[in-house]
Amino acid sequence: MIIYSVTCIVEAAIATEWEQFFVEKHLDDLVETGYFTGYSFRKEIRADTPDKVHFTSDYFAPNLESLERYNQSAASALKQEVGELFGGKYTCSRKVYEEMAKR
Repeated sequence: MIIYSVTCIVEAAIATEWEQFFVEKHLDDLVETGYFTGYSFRKEIRADTPDKVHFTSDYFAPNLESLERYNQSAASALKQEVGELFGGKYTCSRKVYEEMAKR
């Protein structure tokens, strides 16, 4: 399995709205593209950054080809929607992992 991990650092002032948007819409929209089988969404507990909130979304793809097809055909529209709603108030970094073991 391939894990597409997106970590976003969000201004605290919009964190509740960000979380609500992701839980109620964005996560399901991404899976509904057909390139992923599911997701995990979490918020980091950080006492050292009171003005920022860190969220990580992990999206599970059956193989690297699915992730590549997502990036080619669906990613830009979903990223644009997030940008239109929250532009300038967050930064994101992306990593790709191959799951090696799970219990």
